[in-house]
Amino acid sequence: AGEQSLNVTRNAWLSTGFDPRVGCTTVDVSCGSAQQANHLMAALIESGAIDIGIACGVESMSRVPIGVNLYQGPGHYKTADYPWDDPPKSQFGGAERIAARQGLTRSDADAFGVASQQRAATAWQEDRFGREVTPIGTVERDEGPRDTSLAGLAALKPNVPDGIHTPGTTSQISDGAAAILWMSMERAQALGLRPRAVLAGGVVGGGGGLGW
Repeated sequence: AGEQSLNVTRNAWLSTGFDPRVGCTTVDVSCGSAQQANHLMAALIESGAIDIGIACGVESMSRVPIGVNLYQGPGHYKTADYPWDDPPKSQFGGAERIAARQGLTRSDADAFGVASQQRAATAWQEDRFGREVTPIGTVERDEGPRDTSLAGLAALKPNVPDGIHTPGTTSQISDGAAAILWMSMERAQALGLRPRAVLAGGVVGGGGGLGW
């Protein structure tokens, strides 16, 4: 929707002034789009179709709110035999069903949330992201981490009645983008580059009725 519509990957590439002969594609798997982009890039390299590629993800929720292309466009997003009620099963409901299946409690979620915030804060303090973050305008670092505590999270109301997830253990509305440069081992060695990670494999599966 909006500035993130059409082939946003191609738009971004051309805006940099890079070689226009390079192909670009955009995939939409809702919150799993960037992950699927990495799977796609790995498959292209493994098949021998390419030996270098960039997988990336982008979203600006402050400018294009979630669901704006779902309810405000022409036609309807559901087919006549769509199996779920309206609105479709949300991430909030899916998160609760997954937690119930795994036997997780509110205390488990709060403890994990605090640990996640603490690890993020430590990583920033140790400058672990210094080589990876490119400041845009006045934003120079991730604004997601919060100074929180178990007591603070315990005081929050759940997202859904009787749920275990709260705004403190839920992804925030945010803007950002990230990219990973992938290449075959042969090309990396030829360029004298040291791999920081190796993608051994990956696949996308459905939630089995638990959510999106």
